[in-house]
Amino acid sequence: MKAKYGCECGKLYEVDCRNFMFAVCDGDGGFIGIRYKWGDRFLDKEYDWEQGPPHGTVKPIREMGQFDGEVNEDNDELFKFLESVERELK
Repeated sequence: MKAKYGCECGKLYEVDCRNFMFAVCDGDGGFIGIRYKWGDRFLDKEYDWEQGPPHGTVKPIREMGQFDGEVNEDNDELFKFLESVERELK
């Protein structure tokens, strides 16, 4: 399913973003990735740059795969999926 701003819900993207390098599109103009802050690692949401300032901070670079599960900031499986992508590609 095409989401707002052209990205597909559940797709993994490499992104140019303030807080992460890889994220999954949530289908509502947002991208969820792993953020690092004050020594903690957690899922966080940022929005497609086409939404404009001050919230639009993510520019998708390329599609990289698919996450088959619920895309939200409380999903431990999404966290594990993104962790495995980071380990494999960094």
